[in-house]
Amino acid sequence: MKSKALSSSFKANESTVNIFNNSVHYLGMGIAMAVNLLGPDHITLGGGLVEEMPRYYLDRLKMEVSRYAVPEIFRGIKFSIAKLGDSAVAAGSVAWLRNINA
Repeated sequence: MKSKALSSSFKANESTVNIFNNSVHYLGMGIAMAVNLLGPDHITLGGGLVEEMPRYYLDRLKMEVSRYAVPEIFRGIKFSIAKLGDSAVAAGSVAWLRNINA
């Protein structure tokens, strides 16, 4: 591999990492706002990026949420990764419909 190709690859990956970290930063801010308003005890994350790199994504997101959430509320929150994959939306919709029709 030539150094120019290696350099280009590194720059591309660095940019990708920066874009990813920025998106997690803003998502973390949004989740922190919801945490501060609603005080949930559990947050479940899903989606393509979460499925591809669950530990990295979850760790970065927890760090960002902890920066903006009220510390006393944040300490009690559990984070998990969705296990239903592409079926999550359909399963959630069915569960919600069953609940409102009961």
